[in-house]
Amino acid sequence: KLESVWLWRLLKITNFFLYSQKMFLTNINIFSLLWSAMSVETIEGFQCSPYPEVDHFVLSLVNKDGIKGGIRRWNYFFPEELLVYDICKYRWCENIGRAHKSNNIMILVDLKNEVWYQKCHDPVCKAENFKSDCFPLPAEVCLLFLFKEEEEFTTDEADETRSNETQNPHKP
Repeated sequence: KLESVWLWRLLKITNFFLYSQKMFLTNINIFSLLWSAMSVETIEGFQCSPYPEVDHFVLSLVNKDGIKGGIRRWNYFFPEELLVYDICKYRWCENIGRAHKSNNIMILVDLKNEVWYQKCHDPVCKAENFKSDCFPLPAEVCLLFLFKEEEEFTTDEADETRSNETQNPHKP
């Protein structure tokens, strides 16, 4: 766990440095570089992934019609740029058109193709190799949108710093 915290901090610093240098690398590519150096192709966690905007979107899918679903666990697969969410307390299956009696579902988010789809833990759905139709991710969840938003925030922050330095050149 300590290695993960260290790598996330390194990732944030690296991402900021690369972005401020106007190098257009995505988080995924940076993750891939860091983790491939360690020969790791997946990372996992509970509740919150490295993509809070995607987490929020997934929660919006499983919190509806009076049902309060949640994220039990997530796995990120670097080569495929695939984020797999194991969902708890939400069992609606598109394949059978109703909720499973005892098995939960998975929401898979393909960051490369900017789509999401559902799969199931149910043995019957697995045997049929069921996968729902692919649905587009909302724009605010897509990586290019997030980078644009981050760039605007970083630019605004830099402008504010320059403005403060101009107004108060002798204040630390």
